[in-house]
Formats: sequence, C-alpha cells, structure tokens
Amino acid sequence: MAISQKEYERLVSEVNEKGIKKYFTSSDGKINKARRSDFEIAAKEFYKTNVNSLKAQIIEEFRSHLKENKRGNKNNLIRFLATKHKLYKGHLEKKLGSWLFECLCNQIETEPIFFDKNVWPAFETIFTSDKSLAHVRNSFKKILASSIHLATRGGFLANFSENEAGIQDANEGDASQFLFLGRAIMSGLNCSNVDVRSSKYDAILDREGKLTRIQIKGFSDGKISFFSRPRGGQGIDSTHARNLAARVSSKDCDFFSAVDKLTGICYNIPISYIEKLPDKKAKSCSAGELAKFKEKWDFPVTP
Repeated sequence: MAISQKEYERLVSEVNEKGIKKYFTSSDGKINKARRSDFEIAAKEFYKTNVNSLKAQIIEEFRSHLKENKRGNKNNLIRFLATKHKLYKGHLEKKLGSWLFECLCNQIETEPIFFDKNVWPAFETIFTSDKSLAHVRNSFKKILASSIHLATRGGFLANFSENEAGIQDANEGDASQFLFLGRAIMSGLNCSNVDVRSSKYDAILDREGKLTRIQIKGFSDGKISFFSRPRGGQGIDSTHARNLAARVSSKDCDFFSAVDKLTGICYNIPISYIEKLPDKKAKSCSAGELAKFKEKWDFPVTP
C-alpha cells in the first residue's frame, strides 16, 4: 500500500534518525521490503518536487550552522536539515555535495586571483630552478587550469539526470569502458570495444598481431575490487553460483583496467599480478597500492 504524503512526512524523521536499513528491519532481522520500497518511492517523489526550490535556503542554513558551530558534526547537521525540510537524508547528502561543488567552481572561476597568487607560485619555483622544464611551462599551466575546473566540479562523476541507482550504475560501467577505450586510442594503441555483454572481457588490444583481452571496471572511492558484483534481489536466487561474486582470473582476461570515474585515470594491471593477491586484498585493494600500474600504457605483447 502506497505511503501518503502525510505519513511520509511523519516517517522521514525516524528514518533519518535510525537509518533506512535499520528502520525497516524488525527485531528478528527480517527486512520489510515492501514497506521500505513504498517509503523510497514517496521520498523520491517529494525530493523531485521540492529540492530545487529548497536549494538556496539549505545552502545558507548549512553555511550558517557551520559558521556558528551548531549541530555538532556535518553528518548530524545534514540529518537535521534533511528532517527539517522533510527530505530523506540520503537524497540531501548527494545533492548538497553537488551544490557545494557548484559554489566552489563559481567562486574560483570568478576569482582568478586564487589561481594566479595562491596556486601557481609553487610551480613557478620548479620551472625557474630547472630551465629544461620551462619548455613545458605554458602547456602545463593551461592543463592545470582545466584540471582545477574539473576538480571543482567534483570530477567526471555527476548524475545530472538523477537516474535510478541501478540504471546509473550500468551507465557508469559503460562510461568507464569508453573512457578506457578513448584513453587507449589517444595513447596510440590499436584497441577495440567488445559489444557482447556476456563476454568476460570488454576490450581487445592488438599489438603486433597478438591480441590482449582487457576487462574494465570503474571505481570512485579509492578502492578497487577484482571480484564481479554479486547479483540479488526479489525474484533472484542470490545464493545461486551464477549470482555470487567471482574473482577475475586468466580465464577471463589478460589485463584488468581499473578506471577512476572521477578523473579518467586508468590503472592497467596484468592478470598475473592479480592472481597472486590473497582473496581479502583482491576484494578491496587501495589505488595507492597499485600506483606502479597507474597510467601504464605499455602493454606487453601477449606470448
């Protein structure tokens, strides 16, 4: 049974306080999926109808509370503002981030003094101390300016259309694949997309007539997993072998490319390295630990 607007406004405070998973889980550990789904539908409808009109007010209140050091930490402040304006905290958290990035971008672009006086001197020291580097000074400055613009927009990752989570995840998977392909082709490699969705690899690299299979996966939280995502949900047996997370292996591909969805930076990792990792590390490996594979485009020819 659908949740009425009045009931939603009553529930949202409790859901924000307890967390959506905990609120809809009974004492015996069972999740009321139907009730949770009804709440999420009502929350999304309220969000779509009201969020834009609340933008200026919420930003001002967020800044004011932080300035006056109210509401403790930022997590509590966001919960307070979400509840005050009848929004689900998860929705406001994401939207507030994009709003603040927009404010940051506008401030920097309207105040070039930030770039000219505060950022550039450190690099000028490098260029003046090493005359050989001065040769690339102007190109570097232009690229750096564009990079600051990208950073103040929150990177590439921006769901402007606010697609459903499942749809957006699929879209971002496709985008990561095409980001890699574009980067590979620009680097001079003969690389082609694989259109078959059931394929374990996503791209083929032709080096001297030898083919290299590449599996591509995007990430955005600094953590890279070498396991496929498990499937589950209503109507699907999440315990079935075909729906469980599986570790990538040499049967699937020759290289694994992890694409940072925020920046387009690629970590091109040979499967031989991945197969030596213990399962715990393969499930969640930090990008920092894979630094030696960052932007490594010299794929060796497969024997």
